[in-house]
Amino acid sequence: MINIETVLPYTGGMESCIGGRKDNQDSCGYSETAFGLLVVVCDGMGGGPSGKLASSMAVNAIMQYVEAEQKNKKSRRTETILKNAIKSANTAIYTHSQEYIEHQGMGTTVVAMIINKEHAVVGHVGDSRCYQMRNGNIIFKTQDHSLVADLVRAGSLTEEQARVSPNSNVITRSLGVNENVEVEIDILPYEKKDRFYLCSDGVWGTMPQKELKKQFYRYPNIANILASTAILVDEIGANNGNHHDNHTLLIIETKTKSKLIAKMSTRDKRIMQILAGLLFISLIVNAIAVFNRENIVSKSNTNAQKDSIIMVLKNETKKLKEQLKEAKEIYAESFTQIVEDTDLVNNKKLDFVEDNVNEEENVTSKENEKKVLENEKMRKLFFGEMTLLHDWDFIGNGNKKEQATKVKNALGRITPLKNEFSKLGEDKTYEEIIGLFDKYKKDNRNKLVNIINLVKNKYK
Repeated sequence: MINIETVLPYTGGMESCIGGRKDNQDSCGYSETAFGLLVVVCDGMGGGPSGKLASSMAVNAIMQYVEAEQKNKKSRRTETILKNAIKSANTAIYTHSQEYIEHQGMGTTVVAMIINKEHAVVGHVGDSRCYQMRNGNIIFKTQDHSLVADLVRAGSLTEEQARVSPNSNVITRSLGVNENVEVEIDILPYEKKDRFYLCSDGVWGTMPQKELKKQFYRYPNIANILASTAILVDEIGANNGNHHDNHTLLIIETKTKSKLIAKMSTRDKRIMQILAGLLFISLIVNAIAVFNRENIVSKSNTNAQKDSIIMVLKNETKKLKEQLKEAKEIYAESFTQIVEDTDLVNNKKLDFVEDNVNEEENVTSKENEKKVLENEKMRKLFFGEMTLLHDWDFIGNGNKKEQATKVKNALGRITPLKNEFSKLGEDKTYEEIIGLFDKYKKDNRNKLVNIINLVKNKYK
């Protein structure tokens, strides 16, 4: 194992093993540059020394190009530099194979990365891969340039079927075989403690991706992962005839996050769309509720009798605690429960009053004096009506005759009207009152308005 030593905010290491072959045709390397940390993994092909020569030439050519580019006064993007570096390696290998007959047909795969504070730039040709992992999950993987990878993308094979296929080693793109090559570039953001795994197919082709993912996060220490992966790959190879491929693994772990921000995933976009939809629905529902409340208030404000009561209740609101205390003392036997349940009173009555009371013009002192007795009467009516509303669930049980009796008893507890209610007629009056409760039982505010109107119309 080789530690990757750098002053940049990254840690890493790399290891290349011969596997079950006679020669190790894999090569790897790293270089600290002005553009960031450069790391390269190549898997040579062509048999014997030609494969090793091709992979080592590629690693050296890429690092030399990037290092030379540091002297270039023209500013270039990191992805352009990496792409051109890989193309320069292709030219070097192709030119060499044309000059030396014994090396004709040699080539290599490549996966390279330049990582800096802005982002990580990954370039690859062939089936050597780069994985980006976060918290044990693969969040990025390069796409192989191979026959079976094309079939996977077409939907003809699964990833696992492609891995174990006899044609899995047939690549469609490599360095050195043709004069020109197309390099695939990916620009990646990263978070603190993200890991990048660059490896040849001798690593990822040995086991299913699910097992590979577990292996890559088996230990917190990079050195332990490199050593244990090499041992595991060799054990699997030995159990299958010991003819397994060379295998190379290079790991980089970040100590900071990149300036480039990750694009929102499809899953995150769907979640945001759902939340936005719920927010929109909530706004519509609230708008309708406000409109209905204002509509109720608007209609109610046309009733002069309600306005009179609202004025009284407005004046009484500031002295809520005192009123409740006084009411408890006066009507202790009639509605102890409603007085003790202060939250119920606030929710069913006083919120309505405070939300909807309109400012009234000042009245003269003589007019105020005339209203003193009326105010006192209205206040008592108010507390009596609260009692009636509180008993609604109780009143609603039983047949009509039983309901009528309960309504009469409840109305009779409104002390200022006790005698008047005792003079009410029989079923007809009761059924009218019960019908009124049924009509507005789902709307406490409408019930309050209509009960007040009923009382005022009959006993003003």
